[in-house]
Amino acid sequence: MRLDPNENPRPGTLLLMSRSLVSSRLFFDPTPWITIGLAVILISAACWLPFIPGMTRSISQMKRAAEQIAEGHFEVHVADRRHNEIGQLGAAVNRMAARLAGFVNGQKAFLQRDSARTVHTDRHHSIRAGQLGAAGEPRTERFSGGHS
Repeated sequence: MRLDPNENPRPGTLLLMSRSLVSSRLFFDPTPWITIGLAVILISAACWLPFIPGMTRSISQMKRAAEQIAEGHFEVHVADRRHNEIGQLGAAVNRMAARLAGFVNGQKAFLQRDSARTVHTDRHHSIRAGQLGAAGEPRTERFSGGHS
């Protein structure tokens, strides 16, 4: 405070008091911060909203494909045109379905060859043992359990 214009200023302390930091706007005005925050949220939503339907469509298609694979239907194909993680996941689902189909088809072929070989071997042993009749069908003999 200066009392005389020729005098050097003296240091002093100014004290202000307010009942609330927000209500008096003397210390802090929240209006610009709220406005900026809402603007950021709206701009972000406007940028992301066009992408959401495509992402949810791709993810739901992969979910349906996974359910079909779980039921044993390996002939599924998921669109993998996207060049991001969702596209990579679609390609992985397609590779998994193809590999599982190959494994299952190989197992079925093995079991068919093995069962044909077992039937042929059983038939061969039955013929050698004289257990087949003239028509090539197994003979059935009835045994009485010792009681009449």
